[in-house]
Amino acid sequence: FGKGRDMSMPQMSSGLPDDQSPDAQLQLALQLVQQSYTRRQEELSREVEHWKRVAQHHKQQEAQTREELNKSNQRSQELQRQLNERSQEVQQLSESRNVAMNQIATLKKHAAQLQSFKKNISNMIQAESGVEGLSAMSQMNMQGMLNELPAMDTTFTSQMTSPALDAYNPNKPYFNGSM
Repeated sequence: FGKGRDMSMPQMSSGLPDDQSPDAQLQLALQLVQQSYTRRQEELSREVEHWKRVAQHHKQQEAQTREELNKSNQRSQELQRQLNERSQEVQQLSESRNVAMNQIATLKKHAAQLQSFKKNISNMIQAESGVEGLSAMSQMNMQGMLNELPAMDTTFTSQMTSPALDAYNPNKPYFNGSM
């Protein structure tokens, strides 16, 4: 091929001293490669440790979030239970109120009927005074018994409006169904 040229391997500049033997140069190159791998391994180890800390932090945040979520769910269940209890109480109170209102209406009706009955008896006694053999004494006894009956209070006042209650109020134009 050429005149006086070394045809073995081309010489490359490696940054290694030329005055050392090839074995020494190889040993130095291996040391440099080993140092590079060691540095790279240390860098990667630091990076892995960093990502482990990040992962641990995220796990802690996840655990905290789960704990908060569980507490929130428990609180939500407790509030739902309380809401159900209150709803039942409201329903029971509403039913009790309706029963009481019906009882009040019935009592007012009966009180009005008793008052009317008392008035009719009193009118009959007054109309029959001296008639058909009623003695003055028995009339006085009957009148005394009627007078001892307590006066009926049919003027129940309530802040609630209810046609059922007003239907039995003698002050309303439609008392006892008459208008």
